[in-house]
Amino acid sequence: MLSEDDECRNQTDLAIKEFSRLSEEFKSTVAMRETVEAHQSTAGSEADAIARSLVRALIAMLPIALLAVYRMTQYGPTTRLVVLLAGSVFSVLCLAFHIFYAAANYVVHKRNIWSFLAVISAGIPFLFTLYLILYEGLWRLRLLRDGFSVRILLGAFMFILLGWHLIKATDKATEIAQQLDPPQRKRAEATG
Repeated sequence: MLSEDDECRNQTDLAIKEFSRLSEEFKSTVAMRETVEAHQSTAGSEADAIARSLVRALIAMLPIALLAVYRMTQYGPTTRLVVLLAGSVFSVLCLAFHIFYAAANYVVHKRNIWSFLAVISAGIPFLFTLYLILYEGLWRLRLLRDGFSVRILLGAFMFILLGWHLIKATDKATEIAQQLDPPQRKRAEATG
């Protein structure tokens, strides 16, 4: 039979073991909760970045699309107006496709024709930006040779500014899509 001291030591040892087990369980629960909260805050910040990028592109392209539609109703469709309308609409759609495909590919990573199209679709806003800045913006300034016009100057400035906003939105969207790409994530985690 055990003495009272031995029984007390056994109970103390059991209590210490139980306390250690509960302490470890609590630590793992806290660590798991911190991981979940960090993932949720990261996912929230990625969703905010995606939304900001798409809204920025939409805000840049909306005036161009509205101007093209307004001019089409006045003068009928011309090549310039069709390019402005189609370019602004396709630029926003391609950016959305690029980002949303990268987000969907974040979970299940597959290399197929859709991933190729998602990557190529980011080039359309870049090309349209070149058209806006170089042709509609800078080349329009050549009309000032015939005589100074504030309307021509403001129009050129507007196209340059909206093209710059589109290029910034496209750059941010491409950056977000690269962060969501699983091979890119693995390389970033390995180096950083």
